[in-house]
Amino acid sequence: MKITYFNYMADLYGYSIGSTIKALKLFQKLESIGHTIFFHWLGEFYGTREAPQAEQRSPSLLRAFFFTPRQILGNISQFFLERKIIKKENPEMLVARLDAFRFSALLVARLYHLPLVIEADGACSYEWLTFNNGPHIWDRLLLWCEKIVLRHADGIFTQSCVAKEYYIKTHKLDKDALTVITNGADPVEKASDERLAELRQELGIYKASRVVGFVGSMQQWHGVQEVQNLVRDVLQAFDDVVFLFIGGGGTLEQELVNNLNASNGRVIFTGTLPNNVVSDYIQLFTIAIAPYPPIDLFYFSPMKVFEYMAAQVPIIASRSGQIAQILQDRESALLYEPGDIGQLREKIVFLLNNLPLQKKIARNAHDSFVEWHTWSNKANELDEYLNRCRT
Repeated sequence: MKITYFNYMADLYGYSIGSTIKALKLFQKLESIGHTIFFHWLGEFYGTREAPQAEQRSPSLLRAFFFTPRQILGNISQFFLERKIIKKENPEMLVARLDAFRFSALLVARLYHLPLVIEADGACSYEWLTFNNGPHIWDRLLLWCEKIVLRHADGIFTQSCVAKEYYIKTHKLDKDALTVITNGADPVEKASDERLAELRQELGIYKASRVVGFVGSMQQWHGVQEVQNLVRDVLQAFDDVVFLFIGGGGTLEQELVNNLNASNGRVIFTGTLPNNVVSDYIQLFTIAIAPYPPIDLFYFSPMKVFEYMAAQVPIIASRSGQIAQILQDRESALLYEPGDIGQLREKIVFLLNNLPLQKKIARNAHDSFVEWHTWSNKANELDEYLNRCRT
């Protein structure tokens, strides 16, 4: 099938990096099973198959003031651009990412009698309504635009049951109108002993040291701000343990570095790493943590959890949203209540002292990953769904 894909994100490699990776992986895997995909990144860029690096822009009062009207009126120019693309490519289906105030793809799809499938990654209107500094004159229009697009789409896929329920409740959609396709990861090639020794030397980690690791940006919604005291407690209890934070950026990065810097080299921050080497670093972990805090609407599908599963490392995670559906406590992970750092501390100490359980939950999580959660699995799910939407 020939599919044209429109993505409207501008912040492709910042806060939205997980969504960018998901789009690339899913549709590249679709190509590998016979589909032809035309990629278009229409947020700030056009004319490239690869997702471009997002530019850094300084805040502007005028930019903020005129942002919403510009987005609404932008549907006009966007419609003509998208119409030109569709005329040139003549696809059999249009897949478009849901975006605030954006309905141009719906107009183009109806003009050319194309099946339209919406990638509702996240909870678009919820993010706007929650993080837009209170009530806004454009709120009702936002919800109206979103409702029109979702109700008239031929299919909708989102990444979690929480996100699905949000859209159903907010817009009174039929439950069968949406399907859930979670995030995933690529299978991991086991790093050689030489490679792991090289990384340990690079990071200053002794061969005998055990590593408690985290992957992700230093943002509040990743829970890293709450683990600072826990880190000190665990380091005090175990002389052979180090903490390794893989990733950079975020509002808490400098605070964490400053507060944990005096740990005699036992707390290590790698900064941002290329995505294709992260799995090697994860294989250094004795335990991987996903300390998500309490969040009112945990609609995420945490990619780091799938990366941990792929690398076959023992996982300790908060029992948040989708995580509790993918991982089973004491079978494929150790789970704790979100925000209960005392419980997280106990789980880390318990697992460090229980090698058989480490092996058991790591093996079970990896088996589940291979069966259900590779990007190839997800592409097959999407392939089946797109074919249903086409008929």
